[in-house]
Amino acid sequence: MSSKASKGKRKKSRDLMKRRGPKPSVNDLMAVFSVGTRVHIKLSPSIHSGLPSLRFQGKTGEVIGKRGRSYVVAVRLGNQARQLIIPAAHLQAAGPVKTTPASMAAA
Repeated sequence: MSSKASKGKRKKSRDLMKRRGPKPSVNDLMAVFSVGTRVHIKLSPSIHSGLPSLRFQGKTGEVIGKRGRSYVVAVRLGNQARQLIIPAAHLQAAGPVKTTPASMAAA
């Protein structure tokens, strides 16, 4: 008999969650994104808090708000729109970051 398969957050993630490259720096952890900025969801395996589901790895979305220290990101998954609450450690700017004085003061 085989053992029961695990159903945790990190199931089937052996290659996806390998620690490649450097650990996120303080600048990565405290990155500021303004509303309307396009971001890539890039899971950081060394930061466990706020880790989104593995199905969102590599997706691109738009920041639509801020909730606490995290950002609300709108992502399309198939035909459905999803809203994710993700900390900055798991986000990467998709292009030049739009910064305005108001967004810097709010952060």
